Amino acid sequence: MRDSFISSLTSAAEVDSEVTLITGDLGFGVFEEFASKFPKQFFNSGVAEQSMISMAAGMASMGKKVFAYSIGNFSTMRCLEQIRNDICYQKNPVTVVSVGGGYAYGNLGYSHHAIEDFSIMRTLPGMKIISPADRYEVQGAISEIIKYPQPSYLRLGRNGEKDIHEGKPEFKTDKFIEIAKGKDGTILFTGSIGLMAIAARNE
Repeated sequence: MRDSFISSLTSAAEVDSEVTLITGDLGFGVFEEFASKFPKQFFNSGVAEQSMISMAAGMASMGKKVFAYSIGNFSTMRCLEQIRNDICYQKNPVTVVSVGGGYAYGNLGYSHHAIEDFSIMRTLPGMKIISPADRYEVQGAISEIIKYPQPSYLRLGRNGEKDIHEGKPEFKTDKFIEIAKGKDGTILFTGSIGLMAIAARNE
């Protein structure tokens, strides 16, 4: 999903100079092309995520479409006050991007497990939450965010998730996408756990 995120963002930045990416000292090996192509649209805040969010809010208040990127709970729980006051309260169109939601960071332990982020971000007024299940949904999410900028939370997987769609589906952030029909029950899922949900359905 990370590769799809940066390729989609790069395409958007090519036609919209307001698209801006800030990283909390992450994304090496992923962001080099973006940083090289758009040096005035890329910033590394260093390991200072709270400052990153306030920087993003300031830029957004001046018309930028800002994506602030870090590990799952580093860009959310560590920055909750800044997200609440600087982004949501001011209605600044910043997209807080987290990579590795849930237990994706595995053996790095509880400090890296983003398991409360959904519930926390859902309490914030005006915050749109988007949790794509594969690269095609990431592409749809970026298109929606660019077209309708507002405070947003974009939660990405980190483990090279396989596609669940054969091509780009019709993507709207406020509607379900039907994967398969059935008659015995309904399974709802969001995000990178999709493949596990589909496997359970097949069983």
